[in-house]
Amino acid sequence: MANTEKFEQIAKQYDQPDRIKIAEITVSEIKSILKDSKDKVLMDFGCGTGLIGLSLATEFKEVLLVDSSVNMIAVTSNKIKQLDITNAKVMNFDLEMNEVEPLKVDVIIISQVLLHIPNTQAILEKLSHFLNENGMLIIIDFEENHLVNSPLVHRGFNKANLEIQLLKNGYNSFNYKSFYSSDNLFMGQRATLFLMSAIRP
Repeated sequence: MANTEKFEQIAKQYDQPDRIKIAEITVSEIKSILKDSKDKVLMDFGCGTGLIGLSLATEFKEVLLVDSSVNMIAVTSNKIKQLDITNAKVMNFDLEMNEVEPLKVDVIIISQVLLHIPNTQAILEKLSHFLNENGMLIIIDFEENHLVNSPLVHRGFNKANLEIQLLKNGYNSFNYKSFYSSDNLFMGQRATLFLMSAIRP
């Protein structure tokens, strides 16, 4: 994944109080839209240190935590052992550089990951192949902010443009909610996080 080298460097120091707080708020928002998930399989794509996916392990039959960073996966794997989470497993995998693995899940979460991926259309297309029939994709990311100007990340996302990309990949039943704003949240700017969910029939 884009910016993998940076995440390799910060993996052991990633779980700072501000990130933990935002993860807790995000998990609460995700739980509010889950229905009948106890017999389903979740993929946390770009899982980082597992702040989101591991917090949702009790909500699913199985949780698969995927990341392109070896060091992030190592931290997540250690957490699984320390917390004795029996229904979670990790996968070190770069979907940008490789073909889709032959596995299926019911829900995919991609939290603050899409902004790091140059070709968002291509990654959304690849992710769609992982979903079972009527599977749900949940995107958590920043709303578009034109004050952000960096070669490393997108400046956030416009709701309408993101819906168009998802429609091209067969998604429908969109739900969108802005749920958290704060100063210095994204590239030194005030920013707002959104949650968008979509179903792929």
